[in-house]
Amino acid sequence: MNQTRRNFINGIVHEALWGAGIGFFLPMTILPMALVDLGQSVSVVGFLNGLFSGGITFPQVFSALALPPRFSHPKTLAWLHTPIIMGPLVAGLAFALLPLDAREARVLFLFAGFTLFALGCGVVIPHWVAMIGRCIPERIRGRYLGAAFFSNGLCGAGTSWLASRWVAQGGMDWGYPLCFLLTVPLFITSVLILSRLKPIFPAPQAPPPGAHWKSFNLMNRKLMEPGPFRVGLILTILMILATAPGNLFTAYLCNVGKVETFWLQLFSPATALGAMVGAFVLGWLVDQYGLRKAFTAAFFAGLVSLIM
Repeated sequence: MNQTRRNFINGIVHEALWGAGIGFFLPMTILPMALVDLGQSVSVVGFLNGLFSGGITFPQVFSALALPPRFSHPKTLAWLHTPIIMGPLVAGLAFALLPLDAREARVLFLFAGFTLFALGCGVVIPHWVAMIGRCIPERIRGRYLGAAFFSNGLCGAGTSWLASRWVAQGGMDWGYPLCFLLTVPLFITSVLILSRLKPIFPAPQAPPPGAHWKSFNLMNRKLMEPGPFRVGLILTILMILATAPGNLFTAYLCNVGKVETFWLQLFSPATALGAMVGAFVLGWLVDQYGLRKAFTAAFFAGLVSLIM
């Protein structure tokens, strides 16, 4: 078995285990349910999702430009996952050890753990992308990402269904602590598999001096010029704003809709299954028709879902 095939298989196993862990700590379903059960309002749930969006977005530029290229090596990148793993550990230990009437303290530790998780994701993402570029050849990269995220969503759908079921049965007594703490060994195993990937291509070059300001000035110039960059950025912002109410859907179902637990058990895996199918189809479209046509199709699919 050549190294490309080993990297392909290990990468898919890594994503499958990572998705299984995410299913127990899903920011769109399980965490909003925890906040609702702790007596928090829908606005607090909205703040949680805003924290997630900001946490995975803003650190990426600084991480990509400040950390050296050696973090694109799988073994070094594995250590960079430490804050992400600490997030559910902090939340899980707080829910397991604090008394049931310490609601405010549980909310505080949940936000603390989730902040670690979100910021850690933001730091890791650019170096994870560079690692994929070093370990997976370009000719199969779209296929790999589609298959990897498919396995991620498939395992996440299974564990998110389990999480919803355990939360309905155990609640604050053992349901939430079990879900959060089970995330930790799944994440650790996933990262250990990630460290088994071996680079085929050299590391990217280090950013030149003053890269922060040069990148900022380049983005400003691109925004001032009519063209696909400005149109794409505007459309992306509009799509994010339009999909923002979906982040509150779980809280709405629990608080306002008074939906039965059975339906919430279906809603959690449906979220992961949608991501799974979308990733697989998008990866296939990228390989077959290129980035522009694939993302155009994805954008219009998103618009159709919003209309429905």
